[in-house]
Amino acid sequence: MRTLPSPRMRSDARLEFQVIAMRRPPFFPLLFLSAACATVGLGADVQGGFQQGLEALARQNFPAATERFDWVIRSSDSSNALAHHALLLRATSALDPRNPARDLAQAADLASRLRDADGGWTPAAGESLRLVANELTDVKQRVATLEASRDVAASVSGMVQRGLALRLDSVTIERDTLTRKVSTLEQQLAERDKQLKEKEQELERIRKIIRN
Repeated sequence: MRTLPSPRMRSDARLEFQVIAMRRPPFFPLLFLSAACATVGLGADVQGGFQQGLEALARQNFPAATERFDWVIRSSDSSNALAHHALLLRATSALDPRNPARDLAQAADLASRLRDADGGWTPAAGESLRLVANELTDVKQRVATLEASRDVAASVSGMVQRGLALRLDSVTIERDTLTRKVSTLEQQLAERDKQLKEKEQELERIRKIIRN
C-alpha cells in the first residue's frame, strides 16, 4: 500500500520550490527588456542608415543612397518621420537628372506613397512631387515624339534628295546622249554638204566641156 507524504513533508517541498524559483532569473521581465533593447538598437541603426544615405547622396553616389534609404523605409514604421524623409529623398533622387538610373515613373510612385503617408507635411509634398514627375514624363514623351517626327522628316528629305540626285543624273545622261547625237548629225550634214559641193563642181566642169 502506497504511503502518502506527511503534512510536514509537503510543506518542506513547497518551501524548496519557492527557494528554487527565487534563485532562477525571471523569464518575462528579461523578455521585455530584450525587446526594448532591440527596439532601441533598431532605432539607432535606422538613424545611422539614414545618415549614410545622406552622405552617399552628397557624393552623388545614387545607388548607395537608394539602397540605404530603401532599407530605412523597410525597417521603419510607415508613420515614422524618418521613413517619410527617406521616402522624400528617394523620390527626389529618382527625379534628379544627374542620377544615371533616373526613373520618372518610380519617382511618381514614391511621391504617391509619400502623399498617402500619415504626416502633416507629407500629403502636400508628395502630391507636388507626383505632379512634377508626371509633367516631366509628358514632356519627355513629347520630346520623343518630336524627335521621331524629325527623324521621319529627315528620312523623307533624304529620300527626296536622293530621288532628285538620281533624276539629275538621269537628265545629265540624257543630255550627254542628245549632245553626242547632235554632234554626229552635224558631222553627217557637213559630210553631205561637202559631197554635194563636189558633185556641183563636177557638173559645172562637165557643162563647160559640153559648151566648148
